[in-house]
Amino acid sequence: MTLFDSLYPGYTFTSLKNENMVTAEQIDLDLDCMVALGGFSYVPADYVALFSKFGIVEFRYASLNVAIRLRHPVEAYEFSFTEENGRRLSEDSFPVSYGDGRDTIWYSNINGVRGLYLIDDSDPIPEEAIYISPSLSALLFDGVGLEVLAKQFSADDDSVEQFIDKRKIYLNQYQKFTE
Repeated sequence: MTLFDSLYPGYTFTSLKNENMVTAEQIDLDLDCMVALGGFSYVPADYVALFSKFGIVEFRYASLNVAIRLRHPVEAYEFSFTEENGRRLSEDSFPVSYGDGRDTIWYSNINGVRGLYLIDDSDPIPEEAIYISPSLSALLFDGVGLEVLAKQFSADDDSVEQFIDKRKIYLNQYQKFTE
């Protein structure tokens, strides 16, 4: 059983290439990556674990029109520190993923609540951030926050309601399994 077999039911994944690495199988947390990650006061452990194992991966939940693509550490650094995007956010904010459209999924502490937030790239105002989930792991492996992303990415209301109903069944089955 692989880590991807543990994804919340309905997710699919694709390994992607970019200019910083040849293929996902040739991941190298080289000096550039380490320097980039070192520029942040906080980097989520689940992001580091996923990136170091699989590189840039895109997770899709097709029935809700949700796509999440991990950023390369160098891209995250450039996005945060060489553009104006991260300046209004707290020092411990980290851009985990591209969302769809102009939104980025950030790991941040906003108003005392730490977790993943969807934030508009063109005007990153913390007060307008949309809370998604307590962590990347909760989003990918437990489905926590998928309905929030679906509502933002224009999934139709019926799809979101069907997802919520399926999630309740999933949680009930999980609870019985762990008892």
